[in-house]
Amino acid sequence: GFDRLPGGSVRLKCPPEHEARIYEMATAHDCFGRLGEVRCPVLLACGGVSEACLPGPAREIAARLPRASTEELPGLGHLGPLEDPATVAASIARYVGTGPPAEAPPA
Repeated sequence: GFDRLPGGSVRLKCPPEHEARIYEMATAHDCFGRLGEVRCPVLLACGGVSEACLPGPAREIAARLPRASTEELPGLGHLGPLEDPATVAASIARYVGTGPPAEAPPA
């Protein structure tokens, strides 16, 4: 979650040691090898000036996901939801409002 700060900005609530642990765990599994198993619709939104998630790699990931769409959010970096919450929310709202219908799970 986020803490609201004076002036309308926000910051992450998680302690720095939790964030460090997340990065440590990132190499403990092969999530990329299992992308083809994801069956729900996915929107990969990345900031146009992000060094962490560039549009090219986002498109490569989307190509491995059966039901993925990508959107580049110009001017945003890696922390787009903190930088411009309204732009990110509008992207999600557009996707949810126009996304493909959910598939029924296999019987």
